[in-house]
Formats: sequence, C-alpha cells, structure tokens
Amino acid sequence: MSDAELDPQAPARPGEASAPSRRRGPEGPLGAPRTGPDDEISVFALLGGILRHRRAIVAITLLVTALVVIITVVSFTPTYTADAAFMPQGARDSGGGGLRALAGQFGVSVPGDGGSDTPEFYSDLLGSRTILAPLLADSFTVRGRGSGEVRRGTLAELLEVEGNSPEEVRLRTLEWLRGDAVSRRSDAATSKVSLSVSTPWPELSAELAERLLEQVNDFNLRNRQSRAAAERVFIEGRLDETRRELEEAEGALRRFLETNRQFSSSPELVFEHDRLQREVALRQGVVSSLSQAFEEARISEVRNLPVITILESPEVPIRHDGRGLALRGVLALLLGGMLGVGYAFIREVGSSARASGDPDYQAFDEVWQETLDDLRGPFGRRSRTP
Repeated sequence: MSDAELDPQAPARPGEASAPSRRRGPEGPLGAPRTGPDDEISVFALLGGILRHRRAIVAITLLVTALVVIITVVSFTPTYTADAAFMPQGARDSGGGGLRALAGQFGVSVPGDGGSDTPEFYSDLLGSRTILAPLLADSFTVRGRGSGEVRRGTLAELLEVEGNSPEEVRLRTLEWLRGDAVSRRSDAATSKVSLSVSTPWPELSAELAERLLEQVNDFNLRNRQSRAAAERVFIEGRLDETRRELEEAEGALRRFLETNRQFSSSPELVFEHDRLQREVALRQGVVSSLSQAFEEARISEVRNLPVITILESPEVPIRHDGRGLALRGVLALLLGGMLGVGYAFIREVGSSARASGDPDYQAFDEVWQETLDDLRGPFGRRSRTP
C-alpha cells in the first residue's frame, strides 16, 4: 500500500496521481456536508431543515385556518331544507297489459312506454324547465328572519335577483332553482325518487317542495291524458274501418246463403261456407277487442286520479342546515400545513443553493429581482449593480 493511500494529506509522488480527498467541505445550511452544488441532500437533513422553520409552519397553518373559519362564519347564510319522496306508478295502457303479462310468463319482454315511468325519468323531470318554469310566476309568502316581517312576492322578488332585463332575471332565478335550491335522487331498485329543496326561509322550502310534487303529478296526468286521447282517436278510426269490413263479410255470407239454400251435399260449397263464416267470426272478434280498447281509452282520457304515490310529504324545517365548520376547519388545517411545509422546503432549498453558489439559482434570483422591479413600477424600481 502506498504512502498516499495511508496518509491522504501526504504529497503525491512524482508521476503518481494524487488520491481523492476523503475530507468533505463545510456543512451547508441544511446541516449536511457538501462539497459542491451537485451533492445530494440527505432526507434527514431536509427534514431537519424543514423542522427548523416549524414556527413559520405553525403560523401559516393557524393563519389559513383562521381565515377559512372567519370567512365561513361571516359569509354564512342559513338555509332550510325540506325533503319529500314519491314513487311513480306504472302507466295504465289499454290492451297491452294482458299481452305483456302473457308474454312475461314465457320470458318474453314486450316494450311499454319507452321508460317514461322510471325513477330516472322523474329525477330528470324535476330539473327540467317544464316543471320549474311555472314556479317563477307564482307568488310565495315568507316570514323575515328575526323581525318576523311577512313578505309576499315571486321568487325573483324574494331573492332580490338583479338583471338588465326581465328575461335575464328569469333565467338567473331558474339557474338558482336548478343549481342551489332543488336537488333530487333516484333509486332504481325501489323506484323511489327523493326531492330536497333548500332556501333561506323554512316556509318557502316546504311550499316549493309541495308545488313541485303537484307539478310532477299534473305533468304526468296531462301526458297520460294526451296519450290516451291520441290512442282513442286511432282506435276509433280503426274501429270504424273494422266495422265496415265486418259488414262486408256478413254481406258476403248472407249472399252465399241466399244463393245456396242446400249446400251440405257439395264439398266445395261447404268449404266456401265455412271460410265465409270464419271471416265473419274473425271480424267480430276484432271489433269486440277494439270496442273494449276504445272504452278504456275514453276512460283514461278523462281519468284524473293521482299517478304518483307520495312516500314522504314535505314539512316545514325547524332547524337550519349546518355550516360544515368542522369539515372546513380540518381541510383548512391540512391546506395550511401543506403551505407551511412548502414554504419551509423552498426556504431550505434556496438557502442551500445560495450557499453552494449554484449558477441556476443565481440566474433565477436575477430574474426574480427583475420581476419584482417590474411589479414595483417605474417609480419604485431600485437600481442594482450587476
């Protein structure tokens, strides 16, 4: 073993390369020994550097949490939520129910109304313009919070919605109904549709929920009555045509009997008689079925029974909705902690790069100072020596 290997401080012999030095340079600001900007930073040294700024981390966390809590308390407007639930009833169709029942016994599915009675349909219907638009013209009565003053007006007047035109006010009120006020959920397994209405007044929440149920029921009644009316018109026309065909078949059978009083001895005449008789029986059966369907369509056209089953009627809420202060506080603590740790990490990395003379950091610092000068403006710009 050479003397240079035994003693790193000994001078190298002539013609012999000097051994690499085992001594490290002075410790950087993170507490980790380093010799240049390319040395890696130890994880423990980085954690120690971050903990060195623990007071700043705690201060930033508490500041962010306090700001979130103050904003939540100051900007909080109490809202009251009224809940309701209903279940749509299956459409009563004329002439198709027996066919579906018979086909279902053999595992065959016969389409019905195209899914217009599913919970998902009613959930989407509650957020449509067809249901919400009529509420914009209605008047509601509310009682002011604290003062007990009774106010009456439309939704736009009660909410003091502003706009450049009546149409804009109407659209903004409709957006409020769709977004913040009315929420709905559907359960395909139980065919249940849940409805929640949230407004700044408990009476308004309950009344809006009640009127929404009425709107859904009225829409369903009108839809089924119009469908039954169209079906009645179609069946009526088909019934008149089938009756004429029955009269023609009966006339053909009558003429055959008048022409052939004794036909039992002729096989051809017997066959023709049986054919005409089957044609008359077939037409009679069609007329009978259409007559029954026609009467059912006439009944459905004027039927005004409720077509939704109310599972939960809306009631006036007695307590306002929660602020969510605990959840917001926890989220604010997490956000503040992340910001504080990020601040400490940036400070430590910057200090390490500054102490090691990193050229990239020097270039960044130059651009950063120029940016600050630009933000200060022409009057606040300070002179710097390159």
